[in-house]
Amino acid sequence: MLVCLNRSWTQRNAALTCALGFIAMALVARPCAGQETADSAAPIYPVKGVVLNSVTHQPIARALVDAHETAVLTDNDGRFELSLPAGGTQISLRRPGYGARGRATNHSVQVGANMPALTFYLTPEALITGQVMLSTADAADGIRVMAYRRRITSGRETWMMQSSATTNSDGVFRIAGLQPGSYLLYTQPTRDGDGAASRGTSIYGYPAAYYPGVADISAAGLLTLTAGQHAEADFTLTRQEFYSVTVMIANHEAGGMNLQVHDRSGRQMSFPVRWNAMQGTAQMNVPSGSYFLEGRRRGEAQLYGRVDFTVAGAPLTGLNMALLPLHAVPVTVRKVFTATNTSGSIGFGGSSEGNSPVSAGLNIVLTAAEEFFGQPGGGGMRSVEGTSDGSSYEIENVSPGRYWVETTPFEGYVSSITSGGVDLARDPLVIGPGGTSAPIEVTLRNDTGTISAQLSGGGIGQQTGAAALGEQQQIYVYAIPLFASSEQIKMGGVQGTGQTTIAGLAPGSYRVVAVDAPQEIDYHTPEGLAKYAGQGETVTVDAGGSASAQLDVIHTTNTDVE
Repeated sequence: MLVCLNRSWTQRNAALTCALGFIAMALVARPCAGQETADSAAPIYPVKGVVLNSVTHQPIARALVDAHETAVLTDNDGRFELSLPAGGTQISLRRPGYGARGRATNHSVQVGANMPALTFYLTPEALITGQVMLSTADAADGIRVMAYRRRITSGRETWMMQSSATTNSDGVFRIAGLQPGSYLLYTQPTRDGDGAASRGTSIYGYPAAYYPGVADISAAGLLTLTAGQHAEADFTLTRQEFYSVTVMIANHEAGGMNLQVHDRSGRQMSFPVRWNAMQGTAQMNVPSGSYFLEGRRRGEAQLYGRVDFTVAGAPLTGLNMALLPLHAVPVTVRKVFTATNTSGSIGFGGSSEGNSPVSAGLNIVLTAAEEFFGQPGGGGMRSVEGTSDGSSYEIENVSPGRYWVETTPFEGYVSSITSGGVDLARDPLVIGPGGTSAPIEVTLRNDTGTISAQLSGGGIGQQTGAAALGEQQQIYVYAIPLFASSEQIKMGGVQGTGQTTIAGLAPGSYRVVAVDAPQEIDYHTPEGLAKYAGQGETVTVDAGGSASAQLDVIHTTNTDVE
């Protein structure tokens, strides 16, 4: 049974309740093959296909097949039929229980006469269920459980929160819509009452814990999920005393205070911090463990302070935090432009003059190097007022710490980036107390090179050109630098003819690979690069030169990378 639906999602849902009547209307309204519509000169052709489970290859019934102005649900055999105008179009698929948190998967299709039947795949979602049990045998209801997925962002590993759930009255939780990958589970801390304890009264609660109930992330158990896998994860939480911690804060005379407790992995904790502006004290109640308290005060200049502490079964006093002004990190940009070819530039339109990273030719982002759950460490990059050479910039409001430096050139490539003699393409930037550091010195060059890639066999699958009918498979070609780089990996997309050109490349050696799905690539470590050893082709790009690569497509099973 095929069910036609209109463009509105709300109306689609309503249409499901009156499918038979709607089918009759759709069949009457459907144009015949080759028929031209009044509002379009393109002929209409039937588009048929089937939707399958990517793991079991079984048909998926009642999947939504959406082609913009028309849509259908698959029948019990997973089959569908649409009537679409000739030319390129996008078809999206959606079905509860498949994909990343119910998101649609998109497919490019070329419609024409006598086109082949289509076969689409949906990846079943992974699922984690479990139960949180308390040492007191009380009901563990209302405890938030969060699932963090290991991701590669900007070429480095980090943990990103993917989804969460709250336990029911039986302590049971269910986290659905997960993609294949490695996961950490984490419970938010809870305590007996949210208010301050009366003098001499102890506060108890349940500390935050990683699966299966440990406080230290290094001892946490990992859950590695495949597509469609259902994993179980039970926690046992032990009731503990939450001890009072008091911190004296200097420089608190004016301005509002923002105080936040973190564990040593960098995770923000949900412990309330009580600020007494008259006494200049911050007070919190936390269980035994290692933490740090960050304080920020906004005024004419932002002030920042941090104090690390460990609670070991007793209240803690005598801690002091000094608030120091955050100084901007100076950035000097030197442009050595010798080539007239600007194919490696990214156009933003408008003037290149002004108070923005565009005038600098690049943008810089700092990410905390020490934390598992790193956050960007500074404000935007802007030009320094009063300078006329267009080379002096700064990054505002950077807290003390160690940071990886990521650059996005708008012109050419970053040939060098250093600070105090430290190669920031290889090592982190160190920001001292008060946000002080040696200037970041950047050299941009524009003698970029290119890599032309050709897929083996000429085209993709049975396609012989851009106008081939059927699904237009997307292939992703990555130029992975085999040298230290502060830039993101450059890539090109391939369709039809199997050719692509990647421009704007810095001189050096690259491993070039073609993959049938987007990839997260760790190109900063030997372990990350080893994943692609022996695959693709290694080429060397000279300054202003070009190289070519003949590539076989690497076929993967993970087609749902975000």
